[in-house]
Amino acid sequence: MSARIGAQVPVCSDIFGVKAALVALTNSSDNEPDVAVYCANLYLVTTDSILTYIHQNKFNDAGFIKNLASDFGNKYFEAYYARNDKNKLPRAWQLAYHPTHDSISDFQLLLLGINAHINCDLYYALLVNYLPSNKKNIAHDFFLIDRIFLDVTQSIVAIILTIPSLTEPEKKVLLQTIKIYERVGTYCRKLAYKSVKRAYNSKTVKVNRIVKRKDKRANKLAMFIVHPKGKLKKSIAIISKQRMDFLSLH
Repeated sequence: MSARIGAQVPVCSDIFGVKAALVALTNSSDNEPDVAVYCANLYLVTTDSILTYIHQNKFNDAGFIKNLASDFGNKYFEAYYARNDKNKLPRAWQLAYHPTHDSISDFQLLLLGINAHINCDLYYALLVNYLPSNKKNIAHDFFLIDRIFLDVTQSIVAIILTIPSLTEPEKKVLLQTIKIYERVGTYCRKLAYKSVKRAYNSKTVKVNRIVKRKDKRANKLAMFIVHPKGKLKKSIAIISKQRMDFLSLH
């Protein structure tokens, strides 16, 4: 068994362990549908897509992807099982699990969780798995994951557009916002890759410095979600009126 499921944090040695732990989390009878479960649902869909790409031999280095996925997953579970202890969480995850504003919506909390997982956890996973000698394959495969993230986003779009209560103007605002979100997400992942690559190209890998930069960037995006403006503010207002179970993708 590649993942230990129980009261303690699952320790996943590979991507199959990550999937098993996510399935156990989403299927647990102790978990009422909430933000954490919806976030896990999205993560499970992404993990399934990565496994499909591995099966189809689309990655240049499947070993790198499997290691990246296990470290990515372990950081997610660390945050999830520490969610009741604010002091054990990175700042970006604190904002997701311990919001400072009573009026924050479940949809905002979901966005905060996605931000923390992508801009903190994925950054970390890339940092510990990057090999300068394998940079061409890593670049290809890391940005192929970006394509997977965008595909999952489009799956959510398809679901959102079927919600009967949405008006056409509301759908238009949501689609415009999602396009912005996609561009920001791709930009952040490119920036993460460039930062890690640049760190390894220097004579000394300054891990602490780039981790601080990564945390600062994630925290800045988190505050934009907490205090949204423009189209994001409108979109959050629209989605917050809906039942969150439209994100039960499994």
